[in-house]
Amino acid sequence: MYLFFPAHRSIAVLEDELGVSLFERNGRNIFLNQYGRIFLERATAALNEIEKGKQEITSMINPSSGVISLGFLHMLGVDLIPSLLSSFRKQYPDIQFELQQCTNHELMAHILNGDHDFGITTPELVTNSCLWHLLLKADLFLAVPNNHKWAEKSSISLDEIHNESYIGLKQSCGIGFTVNKLFEDKQIKPDIVLQADELDTVAGLVSAGFGVALLPKTRALLNHPLVWLKVTEPACEVSIGLVWKEERPLTPVAKSFLEFIRNQYPLIDNN
Repeated sequence: MYLFFPAHRSIAVLEDELGVSLFERNGRNIFLNQYGRIFLERATAALNEIEKGKQEITSMINPSSGVISLGFLHMLGVDLIPSLLSSFRKQYPDIQFELQQCTNHELMAHILNGDHDFGITTPELVTNSCLWHLLLKADLFLAVPNNHKWAEKSSISLDEIHNESYIGLKQSCGIGFTVNKLFEDKQIKPDIVLQADELDTVAGLVSAGFGVALLPKTRALLNHPLVWLKVTEPACEVSIGLVWKEERPLTPVAKSFLEFIRNQYPLIDNN
């Protein structure tokens, strides 16, 4: 190894600072010793990390390339999320997502702590420190098994569910929170057999005859042998929207996503 004088001088300063020699010298040739090899390994790693940091910052300031962190409710993972992200990536193929399925409480904690750029959830736990954009309102139908006494009906009023065996969702699941509040407001008390974590579990238990349930008529649930009754009084629906922390500065890629959402889902009714 041959070194020019400026490099030789820099090495001498570094060795003086470290208190050890980094090279073995043999005439005009020098070789890394054990200390030099250790220092080279660490210095190379440090330079690589610096380069990664530069690349990450470049991605953050580029509105067409970077990473968006997004949390969403479990029930949205089959229909809404794949469709939404597929449409977005057609416009922004170089933007990546860090996705996490959450309960309502977990999602809002991540938003408030700054762990997620956005969340997609129901509005019940959205606080005043957050902003909200409605994506859709999904009707809730009463799902009953094929051999149920109501299987020949096409519609039903909510008060008929009073004292009926019912398969519910936990409050942390979004729809569970909405439905429980609806029951409370209307003073309806079904006979709760179970409160599950997943829509698919509820649909499976209903089809097996364990009870009835208020559910959205999603593509995934249509695979179950169920009869879907429209609820006529009162109208039953669940609101789904995008939430983000008002004071959190949005990166250029996050702004691109928010602009896409506002264009794709014009705000029709935020109440």
